[in-house]
Amino acid sequence: MTNQTDSTSPAAAPSVRRQIIDGLRALADLLETDPALPVNDAQMVVFPPPGTSDAAAVAMVDQVAERLGVTVSDDRPWGGHYDACKHFGGGWVTYSFVHIPARVAAEHRARDSYHDNIIVTHKDTPTDHDDQRAALAPPVQRWRCCHCGGTGVTSDGATCPHCDGLGHS
Repeated sequence: MTNQTDSTSPAAAPSVRRQIIDGLRALADLLETDPALPVNDAQMVVFPPPGTSDAAAVAMVDQVAERLGVTVSDDRPWGGHYDACKHFGGGWVTYSFVHIPARVAAEHRARDSYHDNIIVTHKDTPTDHDDQRAALAPPVQRWRCCHCGGTGVTSDGATCPHCDGLGHS
């Protein structure tokens, strides 16, 4: 495990880190003192700094997982992410450190690059021929819910509130 002053660490400057921690405590105090305020599940997702190589980002996720005491979720073989998640408050609060591999990010940008140029009309409905081609396509691997590990249920047997029992988000 490396220390927090390691040059590869994505940690915010100490003053910013202090402000984030103080802000989270202030929010918790506010929610506790005013039960009428609505709440939802809360997620903090942190990414390695821009320009970090895939190898360095994977090492950072491994270090964060070790510090959090969790197992890394590796969905890279299916075109997914490499991440470490820890849940608090019965699973309603999540801290995730996520690496999106460069290849996955590039594929996403390439697929999305023409998004604004496509207009779907009523003529764009599938035909029998399209259905046959779709049947030959490999199944899509969805991301595993990092709350339930893809099982769809919590440790106490209840339906996972994050993925609604689907096992993926």
